[in-house]
Amino acid sequence: MTSTNPSIPPANGACPLLSLPGELRNAIYEFTLTQPEGLQYRPGQDDKTFQPRGKSSKADAEQLKYASRQLRQETEGLEVACNDLYFETFEQAAKFLESYPQSHHRNLRVIDIARNTVASTEEVHFSNIHAVVDVCNNQPNVVVRTHSSAFQSDEVNLIFFAIQNRLRLKDEPYWHKKVYIPAWVKVILEQPPEPGAERLRRMMGKFPENYRTFPTEKYFDEQAFRAAAREELVDSLSPVPEDDVDTILESWVDLAKEIFANGV
Repeated sequence: MTSTNPSIPPANGACPLLSLPGELRNAIYEFTLTQPEGLQYRPGQDDKTFQPRGKSSKADAEQLKYASRQLRQETEGLEVACNDLYFETFEQAAKFLESYPQSHHRNLRVIDIARNTVASTEEVHFSNIHAVVDVCNNQPNVVVRTHSSAFQSDEVNLIFFAIQNRLRLKDEPYWHKKVYIPAWVKVILEQPPEPGAERLRRMMGKFPENYRTFPTEKYFDEQAFRAAAREELVDSLSPVPEDDVDTILESWVDLAKEIFANGV
């Protein structure tokens, strides 16, 4: 008796899925292999081990490769190409990139690294950062996301640190003209970078636009930021004119939202 269970291959060895057009097969593969919350890197012997970040199980997707040799060949490595990849450190990301064929780097989508470059320069080997930045330079379609604990919703320094980050890594001062910056912040921005950050720039050059720094928080707490921003504008040592407070405040809120949405 022939089984009607689609997960059990026919007795004659045929694979109905492989009779479908290639475009439709690829859509099925992507649907099956995509994990909504991405894949978390888990260091293994081959430096290529990942597991779903959410509640979903990897078991069902893995069954694809057991159906037939052709199916295994068609889906080999697709799990990485179909998902955002999450790493705890630059070292983990560099190990993976070195072990993953360079010809396949173009298939990567998002590389998310929990630890920030500038905030932890002393702890991060420059060679690891270089491996990650190289991917950005060579593959403009790949987005690298790092996260900085200096970007906090309840501190107005969120936008000042972001401006400093963009200046140090990308020589981009356009936010200076976009928002009001207190005099004390301008003094800090004009100071030379710390030795570690300066050495990083000399080695890497200007960081590409697809290398982005995000807050560690997942969501922007607008209410907390507004309170901190208003305090800075009204109660600081150099308060701004009352008529300008609301306009400046809204421009700061807009910039903070942009930082959370798109990074720096």
